[in-house]
Amino acid sequence: MSKVPGEKMFTILPCITTSERRLFERLPEILQKKDPHYVPPFPGSTVKILDPKSAFHRKHGRIYPFLAWRDGKPCGRIAAIINRSHNAHYKDRTGFFGFFDAENDTELANVLFAQVEEILRKEGCDSIRGPYHPSIHDECGLLTAGFDTPPMIFMPHNAAYYEALVLGVGFSQWHELYAFVCDLAQGVPDRIEKVTSRLGRIPGLRIRDMDLKNMDSEIALICRLYNLTLDANKGYYPIALEDLQEAAEGLKAFADPRLITFAEIEGEPVAFSMALPNLNEYLLKAKPRTGIFRFLEVVWKIKTRHPLANRLAVLGVLPGHRDKGLGALLYSECLRRGFAGGYRQTEVSWIDKDNRDILRAIHAMHCRQTKTYRIYEKRLADG
Repeated sequence: MSKVPGEKMFTILPCITTSERRLFERLPEILQKKDPHYVPPFPGSTVKILDPKSAFHRKHGRIYPFLAWRDGKPCGRIAAIINRSHNAHYKDRTGFFGFFDAENDTELANVLFAQVEEILRKEGCDSIRGPYHPSIHDECGLLTAGFDTPPMIFMPHNAAYYEALVLGVGFSQWHELYAFVCDLAQGVPDRIEKVTSRLGRIPGLRIRDMDLKNMDSEIALICRLYNLTLDANKGYYPIALEDLQEAAEGLKAFADPRLITFAEIEGEPVAFSMALPNLNEYLLKAKPRTGIFRFLEVVWKIKTRHPLANRLAVLGVLPGHRDKGLGALLYSECLRRGFAGGYRQTEVSWIDKDNRDILRAIHAMHCRQTKTYRIYEKRLADG
Protein backbone atom coordinates (compact mmCIF):
# COMPACT_ATOMS: atom_id res chain seq x y z
CA MET A 1 0.00 0.00 0.00
CA SER A 2 1.32 3.44 -0.96
CA LYS A 3 0.65 6.46 1.24
CA VAL A 4 0.92 9.93 -0.22
CA PRO A 5 0.74 13.36 1.47
CA GLY A 6 -2.79 14.20 2.57
CA GLU A 7 -5.57 11.82 3.48
CA LYS A 8 -5.67 9.72 0.31
CA MET A 9 -4.60 6.10 0.35
CA PHE A 10 -3.79 4.10 -2.78
CA THR A 11 -2.97 0.46 -3.31
CA ILE A 12 -0.74 -0.31 -6.30
CA LEU A 13 -0.83 -3.95 -7.33
CA PRO A 14 0.85 -5.81 -10.21
CA CYS A 15 -1.33 -7.50 -12.82
CA ILE A 16 -0.37 -11.15 -12.76
CA THR A 17 -3.46 -13.17 -13.59
CA THR A 18 -5.49 -13.12 -16.80
CA SER A 19 -8.45 -11.59 -14.97
CA GLU A 20 -6.22 -8.78 -13.68
CA ARG A 21 -4.95 -8.14 -17.22
CA ARG A 22 -8.55 -8.01 -18.44
CA LEU A 23 -9.37 -5.36 -15.86
CA PHE A 24 -6.21 -3.51 -16.92
CA GLU A 25 -7.57 -3.53 -20.49
CA ARG A 26 -11.04 -2.32 -19.44
CA LEU A 27 -9.93 0.45 -17.10
CA PRO A 28 -9.61 3.28 -19.67
CA GLU A 29 -13.18 2.62 -20.74
CA ILE A 30 -14.31 2.80 -17.10
CA LEU A 31 -12.49 6.10 -16.59
CA GLN A 32 -13.53 7.62 -19.93
CA LYS A 33 -17.11 6.32 -20.02
CA LYS A 34 -18.48 9.85 -20.51
CA ASP A 35 -16.19 10.60 -23.47
CA PRO A 36 -18.15 9.91 -26.68
CA HIS A 37 -14.92 9.78 -28.68
CA TYR A 38 -13.14 7.12 -26.63
CA VAL A 39 -12.80 3.86 -28.58
CA PRO A 40 -12.18 0.65 -26.63
CA PRO A 41 -9.51 -1.72 -27.94
CA PHE A 42 -10.43 -4.87 -29.80
CA PRO A 43 -11.45 -7.31 -27.04
CA GLY A 44 -8.42 -9.13 -25.67
CA SER A 45 -5.79 -7.17 -27.62
CA THR A 46 -4.19 -5.49 -24.60
CA VAL A 47 -4.36 -8.74 -22.63
CA LYS A 48 -2.44 -10.39 -25.47
CA ILE A 49 0.30 -7.75 -25.38
CA LEU A 50 0.72 -8.16 -21.62
CA ASP A 51 0.89 -11.95 -21.80
CA PRO A 52 4.38 -13.17 -20.83
CA LYS A 53 4.30 -15.33 -23.98
CA SER A 54 3.73 -12.35 -26.32
CA ALA A 55 6.18 -11.49 -29.09
CA PHE A 56 7.35 -8.42 -27.17
CA HIS A 57 8.31 -10.49 -24.13
CA ARG A 58 9.96 -13.16 -26.27
CA LYS A 59 11.98 -10.80 -28.47
CA HIS A 60 12.42 -7.43 -26.79
CA GLY A 61 12.01 -7.12 -23.05
CA ARG A 62 9.44 -7.06 -20.32
CA ILE A 63 6.25 -5.21 -19.42
CA TYR A 64 5.32 -4.67 -15.76
CA PRO A 65 1.61 -3.67 -15.60
CA PHE A 66 0.08 -2.17 -12.44
CA LEU A 67 -3.39 -1.17 -11.31
CA ALA A 68 -4.09 1.51 -8.72
CA TRP A 69 -6.96 1.01 -6.25
CA ARG A 70 -8.74 3.42 -3.92
CA ASP A 71 -11.66 2.50 -1.69
CA GLY A 72 -11.91 -0.89 -3.35
CA LYS A 73 -12.22 0.53 -6.88
CA PRO A 74 -9.63 0.71 -9.68
CA CYS A 75 -8.66 4.32 -10.38
CA GLY A 76 -5.52 4.16 -12.51
CA ARG A 77 -3.11 1.99 -14.42
CA ILE A 78 0.43 2.16 -15.80
CA ALA A 79 3.17 -0.14 -17.07
CA ALA A 80 6.94 -0.04 -16.69
CA ILE A 81 8.59 -1.26 -19.89
CA ILE A 82 12.08 -2.61 -20.47
CA ASN A 83 12.93 -2.64 -24.18
CA ARG A 84 16.26 -4.38 -24.70
CA SER A 85 16.01 -4.04 -28.49
CA HIS A 86 15.79 -0.26 -28.25
CA ASN A 87 18.66 -0.02 -25.79
CA ALA A 88 20.87 -2.34 -27.84
CA HIS A 89 20.22 -0.23 -30.94
CA TYR A 90 21.02 3.08 -29.23
CA LYS A 91 23.48 1.72 -26.67
CA ASP A 92 21.67 3.55 -23.88
CA ARG A 93 19.76 2.71 -20.69
CA THR A 94 16.36 4.21 -21.38
CA GLY A 95 13.31 2.80 -19.64
CA PHE A 96 9.77 3.38 -20.82
CA PHE A 97 6.25 3.83 -19.52
CA GLY A 98 3.00 3.06 -21.25
CA PHE A 99 -0.69 2.30 -20.82
CA PHE A 100 -1.06 5.27 -18.49
CA ASP A 101 -4.64 6.05 -17.57
CA ALA A 102 -5.85 7.67 -14.36
CA GLU A 103 -8.44 9.81 -12.70
CA ASN A 104 -7.60 13.52 -12.68
CA ASP A 105 -5.61 13.36 -9.45
CA THR A 106 -2.00 14.57 -9.14
CA GLU A 107 -1.34 12.43 -6.07
CA LEU A 108 -2.50 9.34 -7.90
CA ALA A 109 -0.22 10.16 -10.85
CA ASN A 110 2.71 10.62 -8.46
CA VAL A 111 2.13 7.18 -6.94
CA LEU A 112 1.76 5.44 -10.31
CA PHE A 113 4.90 6.97 -11.79
CA ALA A 114 6.86 6.38 -8.57
CA GLN A 115 6.11 2.67 -8.95
CA VAL A 116 7.36 2.65 -12.54
CA GLU A 117 10.48 4.66 -11.75
CA GLU A 118 11.39 2.32 -8.90
CA ILE A 119 11.30 -0.67 -11.22
CA LEU A 120 13.25 1.06 -13.98
CA ARG A 121 15.98 2.16 -11.58
CA LYS A 122 16.31 -1.42 -10.34
CA GLU A 123 16.67 -2.51 -13.96
CA GLY A 124 19.56 -0.07 -14.41
CA CYS A 125 17.76 2.61 -16.42
CA ASP A 126 18.87 6.24 -16.16
CA SER A 127 15.90 7.87 -17.93
CA ILE A 128 12.24 7.21 -18.65
CA ARG A 129 10.32 7.97 -21.84
CA GLY A 130 6.77 7.47 -23.04
CA PRO A 131 4.02 6.71 -23.47
CA TYR A 132 4.56 3.63 -25.64
CA HIS A 133 2.07 0.75 -25.83
CA PRO A 134 4.56 -0.92 -25.63
CA SER A 135 6.98 0.32 -28.36
CA ILE A 136 7.40 2.84 -31.15
CA HIS A 137 6.08 0.17 -33.54
CA ASP A 138 2.75 0.15 -31.67
CA GLU A 139 0.42 2.86 -30.38
CA CYS A 140 2.48 5.65 -28.88
CA GLY A 141 2.19 9.24 -27.75
CA LEU A 142 -0.19 11.23 -25.59
CA LEU A 143 -3.00 13.06 -27.38
CA THR A 144 -2.62 16.80 -26.73
CA ALA A 145 -4.82 18.30 -29.49
CA GLY A 146 -7.75 16.93 -31.44
CA PHE A 147 -9.99 15.61 -28.68
CA ASP A 148 -13.17 16.30 -30.64
CA THR A 149 -13.01 13.25 -32.92
CA PRO A 150 -12.46 9.54 -32.28
CA PRO A 151 -9.01 8.10 -32.98
CA MET A 152 -8.31 6.03 -36.06
CA ILE A 153 -7.27 2.40 -35.83
CA PHE A 154 -4.18 1.79 -33.65
CA MET A 155 -3.98 5.43 -32.55
CA PRO A 156 -4.34 6.47 -28.89
CA HIS A 157 -6.97 8.65 -27.25
CA ASN A 158 -7.03 10.16 -23.76
CA ALA A 159 -8.61 12.94 -21.75
CA ALA A 160 -7.16 16.45 -22.06
CA TYR A 161 -5.97 16.53 -18.44
CA TYR A 162 -3.47 13.68 -18.95
CA GLU A 163 -0.71 15.99 -20.16
CA ALA A 164 -0.88 18.08 -16.98
CA LEU A 165 -0.52 14.91 -14.90
CA VAL A 166 2.55 13.81 -16.88
CA LEU A 167 4.19 17.23 -16.74
CA GLY A 168 3.33 17.44 -13.04
CA VAL A 169 5.52 14.44 -12.19
CA GLY A 170 8.58 16.02 -13.79
CA PHE A 171 8.46 15.05 -17.47
CA SER A 172 9.24 17.40 -20.34
CA GLN A 173 8.37 17.08 -24.02
CA TRP A 174 10.76 14.86 -25.98
CA HIS A 175 9.07 14.69 -29.37
CA GLU A 176 5.89 15.50 -31.29
CA LEU A 177 3.83 13.53 -33.81
CA TYR A 178 0.96 14.62 -36.07
CA ALA A 179 -2.13 13.20 -37.75
CA PHE A 180 -3.61 14.64 -40.95
CA VAL A 181 -6.91 13.91 -42.68
CA CYS A 182 -7.70 14.05 -46.37
CA ASP A 183 -11.41 14.05 -47.25
CA LEU A 184 -12.20 12.02 -50.35
CA ALA A 185 -15.95 12.66 -50.59
CA GLN A 186 -15.49 14.89 -53.64
CA GLY A 187 -13.09 12.51 -55.33
CA VAL A 188 -9.33 12.64 -55.60
CA PRO A 189 -8.17 16.26 -56.12
CA ASP A 190 -6.91 17.16 -59.61
CA ARG A 191 -3.55 18.10 -58.10
CA ILE A 192 -3.07 14.55 -56.85
CA GLU A 193 -4.10 13.07 -60.19
CA LYS A 194 -1.49 15.24 -61.92
CA VAL A 195 1.21 14.12 -59.49
CA THR A 196 0.29 10.48 -60.08
CA SER A 197 0.35 10.92 -63.84
CA ARG A 198 3.72 12.67 -63.90
CA LEU A 199 5.54 10.32 -61.52
CA GLY A 200 3.98 7.27 -63.09
CA ARG A 201 6.24 7.77 -66.11
CA ILE A 202 9.40 6.69 -64.21
CA PRO A 203 11.10 4.07 -66.45
CA GLY A 204 10.51 0.52 -65.27
CA LEU A 205 8.12 1.57 -62.50
CA ARG A 206 5.35 -0.78 -61.40
CA ILE A 207 2.86 -0.35 -58.54
CA ARG A 208 1.37 -3.60 -57.27
CA ASP A 209 -0.96 -4.82 -54.54
CA MET A 210 0.06 -7.13 -51.72
CA ASP A 211 -0.06 -10.76 -52.89
CA LEU A 212 -2.23 -12.59 -50.35
CA LYS A 213 -1.25 -15.95 -51.85
CA ASN A 214 2.35 -15.42 -50.77
CA MET A 215 1.86 -13.87 -47.34
CA ASP A 216 5.06 -15.19 -45.77
CA SER A 217 7.31 -13.69 -48.43
CA GLU A 218 5.28 -10.45 -48.53
CA ILE A 219 5.55 -9.98 -44.75
CA ALA A 220 9.31 -10.64 -44.97
CA LEU A 221 9.54 -7.99 -47.73
CA ILE A 222 7.60 -5.47 -45.64
CA CYS A 223 9.91 -6.15 -42.71
CA ARG A 224 13.00 -5.53 -44.86
CA LEU A 225 11.64 -2.35 -46.42
CA TYR A 226 10.34 -1.07 -43.07
CA ASN A 227 13.76 -1.37 -41.48
CA LEU A 228 15.55 0.18 -44.45
CA THR A 229 13.21 3.13 -44.94
CA LEU A 230 11.91 4.28 -41.54
CA ASP A 231 15.17 4.52 -39.60
CA ALA A 232 15.07 8.34 -39.68
CA ASN A 233 12.10 8.45 -37.30
CA LYS A 234 13.17 9.58 -33.86
CA GLY A 235 13.24 6.65 -31.45
CA TYR A 236 13.15 4.05 -34.24
CA TYR A 237 14.76 0.66 -33.77
CA PRO A 238 14.54 -2.33 -36.16
CA ILE A 239 11.30 -4.27 -36.07
CA ALA A 240 11.54 -8.05 -35.79
CA LEU A 241 10.03 -10.33 -38.41
CA GLU A 242 8.25 -12.21 -35.63
CA ASP A 243 6.52 -8.96 -34.58
CA LEU A 244 5.14 -8.44 -38.08
CA GLN A 245 4.12 -12.06 -38.45
CA GLU A 246 2.14 -11.88 -35.22
CA ALA A 247 0.54 -8.58 -36.24
CA ALA A 248 -0.34 -9.98 -39.66
CA GLU A 249 -2.34 -12.78 -38.06
CA GLY A 250 -4.60 -10.18 -36.46
CA LEU A 251 -4.86 -8.06 -39.61
CA LYS A 252 -5.90 -10.83 -41.98
CA ALA A 253 -9.55 -10.56 -40.98
CA PHE A 254 -9.99 -6.94 -42.08
CA ALA A 255 -6.95 -5.72 -44.05
CA ASP A 256 -7.68 -4.44 -47.58
CA PRO A 257 -4.94 -5.70 -49.96
CA ARG A 258 -5.69 -2.82 -52.36
CA LEU A 259 -4.36 -0.45 -49.70
CA ILE A 260 -1.05 -2.29 -49.19
CA THR A 261 1.12 -1.42 -52.16
CA PHE A 262 4.67 -1.86 -53.36
CA ALA A 263 6.60 0.23 -55.86
CA GLU A 264 9.07 -1.71 -57.99
CA ILE A 265 11.62 -0.42 -60.47
CA GLU A 266 12.80 -3.02 -62.96
CA GLY A 267 11.39 -5.69 -60.66
CA GLU A 268 13.19 -4.45 -57.53
CA PRO A 269 10.97 -3.39 -54.58
CA VAL A 270 12.01 0.16 -53.64
CA ALA A 271 9.06 1.55 -51.66
CA PHE A 272 5.86 0.48 -49.95
CA SER A 273 2.82 1.86 -48.18
CA MET A 274 0.23 0.34 -45.88
CA ALA A 275 -3.21 1.74 -45.11
CA LEU A 276 -5.69 -0.05 -42.87
CA PRO A 277 -9.50 0.11 -42.84
CA ASN A 278 -10.65 2.01 -39.78
CA LEU A 279 -11.85 -0.80 -37.54
CA ASN A 280 -12.46 1.80 -34.81
CA GLU A 281 -15.73 2.73 -36.50
CA TYR A 282 -17.08 -0.69 -35.52
CA LEU A 283 -15.56 -0.67 -32.04
CA LEU A 284 -17.12 2.72 -31.33
CA LYS A 285 -20.60 1.55 -32.34
CA ALA A 286 -20.19 -1.65 -30.31
CA LYS A 287 -19.38 0.21 -27.07
CA PRO A 288 -22.84 -0.37 -25.55
CA ARG A 289 -22.21 -4.12 -25.69
CA THR A 290 -19.84 -5.97 -23.36
CA GLY A 291 -17.80 -9.14 -23.37
CA ILE A 292 -18.44 -11.70 -26.07
CA PHE A 293 -21.37 -9.67 -27.45
CA ARG A 294 -19.06 -6.79 -28.34
CA PHE A 295 -16.63 -9.19 -29.96
CA LEU A 296 -19.37 -10.81 -32.03
CA GLU A 297 -20.82 -7.49 -33.18
CA VAL A 298 -17.41 -6.23 -34.34
CA VAL A 299 -16.63 -9.49 -36.15
CA TRP A 300 -20.04 -9.43 -37.82
CA LYS A 301 -19.51 -5.86 -39.03
CA ILE A 302 -16.05 -6.73 -40.35
CA LYS A 303 -17.64 -9.46 -42.47
CA THR A 304 -20.68 -7.49 -43.64
CA ARG A 305 -19.79 -3.77 -43.66
CA HIS A 306 -17.27 -1.40 -45.19
CA PRO A 307 -15.72 1.35 -43.03
CA LEU A 308 -15.87 4.93 -44.28
CA ALA A 309 -12.24 5.74 -43.46
CA ASN A 310 -8.79 4.22 -43.60
CA ARG A 311 -5.50 5.14 -42.02
CA LEU A 312 -2.26 5.39 -43.97
CA ALA A 313 -0.01 4.01 -41.23
CA VAL A 314 3.30 3.33 -42.99
CA LEU A 315 5.04 4.71 -46.06
CA GLY A 316 8.71 4.17 -46.79
CA VAL A 317 11.10 4.71 -49.70
CA LEU A 318 14.60 3.26 -49.96
CA PRO A 319 17.28 5.98 -49.51
CA GLY A 320 18.67 5.64 -53.02
CA HIS A 321 15.27 6.33 -54.59
CA ARG A 322 13.96 9.23 -52.52
CA ASP A 323 14.71 11.80 -55.22
CA LYS A 324 12.18 10.22 -57.60
CA GLY A 325 9.03 11.38 -55.84
CA LEU A 326 7.96 7.85 -54.93
CA GLY A 327 6.69 8.94 -51.53
CA ALA A 328 4.26 11.39 -53.11
CA LEU A 329 3.31 8.79 -55.71
CA LEU A 330 2.42 6.13 -53.13
CA TYR A 331 0.60 8.68 -51.02
CA SER A 332 -1.52 9.83 -53.95
CA GLU A 333 -2.03 6.20 -55.00
CA CYS A 334 -3.40 5.43 -51.53
CA LEU A 335 -5.91 8.27 -51.83
CA ARG A 336 -6.95 7.28 -55.33
CA ARG A 337 -7.42 3.63 -54.37
CA GLY A 338 -9.24 4.63 -51.21
CA PHE A 339 -11.77 6.70 -53.12
CA ALA A 340 -12.22 4.00 -55.77
CA GLY A 341 -12.74 1.44 -53.01
CA GLY A 342 -15.57 3.38 -51.37
CA TYR A 343 -13.63 5.11 -48.59
CA ARG A 344 -14.45 8.74 -47.90
CA GLN A 345 -11.56 9.75 -45.67
CA THR A 346 -7.89 8.89 -45.17
CA GLU A 347 -5.91 9.75 -42.06
CA VAL A 348 -2.14 9.95 -42.47
CA SER A 349 -0.63 9.15 -39.09
CA TRP A 350 1.54 9.40 -37.37
CA ILE A 351 3.97 11.83 -38.97
CA ASP A 352 7.23 12.67 -37.22
CA LYS A 353 7.46 16.45 -36.82
CA ASP A 354 11.00 16.34 -38.30
CA ASN A 355 9.93 14.50 -41.48
CA ARG A 356 9.90 17.65 -43.58
CA ASP A 357 9.60 15.94 -46.98
CA ILE A 358 6.40 14.12 -46.05
CA LEU A 359 5.00 17.17 -44.28
CA ARG A 360 5.54 19.28 -47.41
CA ALA A 361 3.80 16.69 -49.57
CA ILE A 362 0.85 16.44 -47.20
CA HIS A 363 0.40 20.20 -47.01
CA ALA A 364 0.69 20.48 -50.78
CA MET A 365 -2.20 18.07 -51.15
CA HIS A 366 -4.37 20.19 -48.85
CA CYS A 367 -4.73 17.74 -45.99
CA ARG A 368 -5.66 19.23 -42.64
CA GLN A 369 -3.89 18.55 -39.39
CA THR A 370 -6.38 17.09 -36.92
CA LYS A 371 -4.40 15.70 -34.00
CA THR A 372 -1.13 16.18 -32.13
CA TYR A 373 0.60 13.58 -29.98
CA ARG A 374 3.57 14.08 -27.67
CA ILE A 375 6.19 11.83 -26.12
CA TYR A 376 7.84 12.83 -22.85
CA GLU A 377 11.08 12.08 -21.04
CA LYS A 378 12.74 12.67 -17.68
CA ARG A 379 15.99 11.69 -16.02
CA LEU A 380 15.80 9.14 -13.24
CA ALA A 381 17.34 10.30 -10.00
CA ASP A 382 19.21 7.77 -7.91
CA GLY A 383 16.69 6.18 -5.57
